[in-house]
Amino acid sequence: MKWFKHISTSIDDPFINLLRYEFGFGIGYYLFFGIIEIYSREFQPEISYFLEVNSQFICDKLGIKRKKNLEKFLNFMNKSRKWKVKKDGENYSIWIPKFFELLTNRL
Repeated sequence: MKWFKHISTSIDDPFINLLRYEFGFGIGYYLFFGIIEIYSREFQPEISYFLEVNSQFICDKLGIKRKKNLEKFLNFMNKSRKWKVKKDGENYSIWIPKFFELLTNRL
């Protein structure tokens, strides 16, 4: 997928603000949308599409120096139930259910 819809009021969303407070005002927003960009590049239009990705890949792409910071963020997203995240060693499976809802041909 070359692009995804970005809701222009995302910065006012209560959950996005929670991420900004939890992880830092720039970092929470950056991690959220950075991982969505990685997800969108591989996305297949299936309701339960899981991105299979190595933690080092995400860290390299987003400039994360400590994998623990990525793990903390992904654990938070999983506990929030906004994303479903499974960890297997250095690999993650990520499912973002809202992404399917935002497909251009679904709106």
